[in-house]
Amino acid sequence: MIQGGDFTKRNGTGGESIYGHPFEDENFNRDVDAEGLLVMANRGPNTNSSQFFITVRACPHLNGKHVVFGRVVSGLDIVKQISEMPVDEKARPLKPVVIVSCGELELRKAPPKQRDPIIDPDSVCSSSIHYSLAPESRPASPAESDSDQEGENRRKSRRRSRSASPEGTRSKHKKHKSKRKDKDRKRDKDSKDKEDDDKEPQKETEEEYDARLEREENERIAARRKAELEDRKRALERGREREYETTGVRYKGRGQMKYRGSDSR
Repeated sequence: MIQGGDFTKRNGTGGESIYGHPFEDENFNRDVDAEGLLVMANRGPNTNSSQFFITVRACPHLNGKHVVFGRVVSGLDIVKQISEMPVDEKARPLKPVVIVSCGELELRKAPPKQRDPIIDPDSVCSSSIHYSLAPESRPASPAESDSDQEGENRRKSRRRSRSASPEGTRSKHKKHKSKRKDKDRKRDKDSKDKEDDDKEPQKETEEEYDARLEREENERIAARRKAELEDRKRALERGREREYETTGVRYKGRGQMKYRGSDSR
């Protein structure tokens, strides 16, 4: 087997998982009976952490003791190459081994079914307009011009519009006004729900959590190195001050310009 998962401390002791440290065994439904299985490493029952191992052959003696949570889909040849590398007496590789690219295979989801188009009731208005019969007009004289005919048509149109029921017009106007209010209320509610969703803090993914832990560890290492460098610098300054108090000579630079006798060369 090949053990890994120590992405925080990188010293073989493991690190804390996103599920806490330690967390319980999930289940033992799958046996460790093939190569390329991803299995949780532990120190006993319910002691899972961040470390896991990849099997290179069946390990039936681990059934019921270690949780199988996945398998290698591609790159099994790389796993076999790693398993053939030389190791020391504690089965640790003599050279650093790092897998630079890996990830979880996500199955494609079926595309959502297209819904039937919804017809807006406001776009289809069925209303009946009642017209009153206009009084019979006198027969047109051949001498009448086209302008007289157009004037007669305009008068008929005005009479038809006046004869329409005012009560039906008011009720129709109220209905449209009520629908507009419902639409505005629904739009305000949707925008408010969207703002609430935007305000909710996004959960941290596993990759972001791993990157944050690694970044914090690098920052701690850099701070420790900087502190050690400052201590050495202060110690060197104190040594120079003591030498100056003793000999009365102050050396500058790194001391490469000191006089050296022939016997010291």
